[in-house]
Formats: sequence, C-alpha cells, structure tokens
Amino acid sequence: MIDCGSICEALLGDCILHGVIRNDKMEKRTFQWRIEVAGAIVTAPLKGSLTQLRNLRNTVHITKIATTSAITGLGNGLLHGVPETINSTKAWKAAHPSASAAQ
Repeated sequence: MIDCGSICEALLGDCILHGVIRNDKMEKRTFQWRIEVAGAIVTAPLKGSLTQLRNLRNTVHITKIATTSAITGLGNGLLHGVPETINSTKAWKAAHPSASAAQ
C-alpha cells in the first residue's frame, strides 16, 4: 500500500513538474497537494481513489499496526488506481510535450 501510494505520488509530481511548475521543489509538496493540482491529469473518480489511497497509506505510516487482512480488505479496490494513474499520466504527458522537446 505504501509503495502504491508512493508510485502514484511520484507520477503526479512528475507530470506537474513537467507541465506546470518548472522551478518548484516537488519534494516539499504533499501527496494531497499533488492530487488537488492534478485535476487536468486525472479524472474525478481517480482523484477520489488517490485520496483514499493517500489516507490509507498515511494510516499505515502512523499506526504501524495495519494487518495484512486490513490492507487486503481496504486496499484491493484502491490498487486499481495505480494502473489508472500510470495510464492517465502517460496520456497526459504524450498530449503535453515539454517546451524543450518541441525545440
């Protein structure tokens, strides 16, 4: 769950850095901020799934008591957001080439 959330967070950060903010330090931006800013990159349902994934990931970080069954029960549906995030960010980057690639 932690890894899946981190993958989605990194993909969103890469797209935001690619298309919107050139001189920003993405490591200082939270996953929640990235989800909110990524409105043109992801669909509303995916935004909801990513928010749930972020909440679950943060709960795992904080409590350190999550059981395998709890992760499986809560996370299985959220894991579908990972390939959807990959596809969404891939499509968005293909449709929005960077300024340096256009030269």
